[in-house]
Amino acid sequence: MENQQLLAEFEQLKTLEGSALHTFKRGEIIIRQGEPVNYIYYLTDGTCYRSAITEQGEEYFYWIRSSGNVIDSLLGVFSLYGYGYSGSSITAKSDCTCYQIPGDIFLKFADTSPVLLRSLLERCLRQYGDLDKMFHSYKEHKAGEQVAHVLLEGCGYGEKGSTLPATFSYDFISRKTALHRVTVARVLRYFKEHEIIRRDGRKIVILNQEELERIADGKQVKYYLPR
Repeated sequence: MENQQLLAEFEQLKTLEGSALHTFKRGEIIIRQGEPVNYIYYLTDGTCYRSAITEQGEEYFYWIRSSGNVIDSLLGVFSLYGYGYSGSSITAKSDCTCYQIPGDIFLKFADTSPVLLRSLLERCLRQYGDLDKMFHSYKEHKAGEQVAHVLLEGCGYGEKGSTLPATFSYDFISRKTALHRVTVARVLRYFKEHEIIRRDGRKIVILNQEELERIADGKQVKYYLPR
């Protein structure tokens, strides 16, 4: 019932005052790092990714999103509840179609929707937990944990059989985890050999999410993972 209500409210976002349909070509920036967030975007078609560049010029990749997962399709929303500026950029990985919604109009609408606010809070807490786990994995150089985090984030913690977008390549996972591409390949090979994932062409399919979550949480596993 709650999911149905959330879907209905997302349909209302398209008709809010000032809402307009926009198309972004592959490589175009939807939200730019350091600029004020006056609009949020509801992604209805396509794939995009979030990245940030440090003062030292290093680029970090945070996540990749595809249309279809309702709450994850809202881009830039957390910046509205922060300082109003984006700390990262969101870029179209493929051609993207989005509804551009004025930030102040969205905030007024959200104030009347406990279901929407609860879903946003749950998503925010999950992102915080993911970042916290990833930080400790970086600190301890646990390659298996880092790759597991990326795969779980990519499938949105869905059910068994979840398929990641083809954009989750060795290179993308390598950039996101700061691991060498060869190390990423080794980890994925172990996951495949132990039937945690399988390949479907260029895509990765999650077969054993429970075991993947155990690895991501740093719990003891029954086989060797490269460090």
